[in-house]
Amino acid sequence: MQYHIDMKRLIDKAVNYLRNKDHIIDVIIVLIILSLPFYGTRFSFFGIPINITEVLTLIVLILSIFSGVIRFPQMKKQKYLLLGAFLMCLGVFIATLFGEHSRAGFGVLKGWFIIPMLFALVVWMRGIRDYSSIKVYLWSYFASSVGISIIVLGYFVSGDVTYDGRLQGFYASPNYLALYLSPAVFFIFYVKELGRRWQSIVIIGIIMMMSVLYLTNSFSAWIAVIGSSIIMIFLMKSKRKYYFFIIVAIGIALIALQINEQKIKDLRALPERSSVASRIMIWESALMIGQDHRIFGITPNTFQEQYLAYQEYFPPYLEWAVPQPHNLFLAFWLQSGVIGLIGFLTVLLWFYRRMYHFIRKNATVAFLVASMTSILLYGLTDTPYWKNDLAFLFWLLIGIGAALSFHLRLQHLDRYQVDTVDHHSD
Repeated sequence: MQYHIDMKRLIDKAVNYLRNKDHIIDVIIVLIILSLPFYGTRFSFFGIPINITEVLTLIVLILSIFSGVIRFPQMKKQKYLLLGAFLMCLGVFIATLFGEHSRAGFGVLKGWFIIPMLFALVVWMRGIRDYSSIKVYLWSYFASSVGISIIVLGYFVSGDVTYDGRLQGFYASPNYLALYLSPAVFFIFYVKELGRRWQSIVIIGIIMMMSVLYLTNSFSAWIAVIGSSIIMIFLMKSKRKYYFFIIVAIGIALIALQINEQKIKDLRALPERSSVASRIMIWESALMIGQDHRIFGITPNTFQEQYLAYQEYFPPYLEWAVPQPHNLFLAFWLQSGVIGLIGFLTVLLWFYRRMYHFIRKNATVAFLVASMTSILLYGLTDTPYWKNDLAFLFWLLIGIGAALSFHLRLQHLDRYQVDTVDHHSD
């Protein structure tokens, strides 16, 4: 009997909570974040490929507009962010028009740029309206990452790994799995703020994520996380920087365990048929493609075709299935032209400029900077944007950063005004 009474009370609370349109928006945003790992599950709507994540994004956008969450005057205050986003879309649009396979290009423009940007807009505006929603969105990403870790560890236990023993779970490759999970490791930065019970849960979750990263055998992910942590150690002055020391120590220990693995040996010796040699060959081919399409680039998501077409200028490729050029900045230049690359760099400049002033004062800012830096470091050897769920993850960080900078600057101005009043009264 007690069980039924508790359930009724729980249902009543849920109904009362959802009577507020802002709360409905929060719930949909959380569902979008939780659905990101399954972004690839698609269906057709009047001949247009779409998926549940995109449908939910459009629903929450419409709801946000009609409920007054979207405030256009507030958007104008972040003109460099808007300019960068516009140039990114414009670059992809022009590259699609001047290239072949326009359907593939417009699909990329919709799924990897416009929809994720609209999602970031809602996160941004909702975060301005309610500061508490910012951490709700971040912890949703953490929950998603822990859930993925649990599932893919099940794959490992059952022996379901790649031919070379790497863990990939339900992802297309181990690298894609590592790309999604890498930023979530930095949730260790929040441990100090939690109660003892939640501290244990978060630490267990982070241990599972780091175990998965280790089992993916993705050295780029390890180096990105370690490199970002080292940078944060120099940027931070508070006691929280010791969490980054922990990450660096664990990362170095994991690499030490792999010291006799073939990949580590290849890094030291650089044999002709190593993965490093393959990446160098891919970059050389990508640069040649870029020289022939310097301004407008090639149609987005057609690098594979171009890469194979340019094979005649090189010795036989070491790797033939290469959907992306294995470098984030090369990918933007090739698939969105100079315009798109400038737009991407503008967004990054805006992000770091907004976040830098508060990095030593706010844990969430430190988490965002560490996560974005790890993405960019990973981007030196892979493409942690040019995939639908990764594009959403990038813009989730940007949207949260925009909302957070609004509140932090507001607090800064309030303190400045108080200090000014106190000074004059003295």
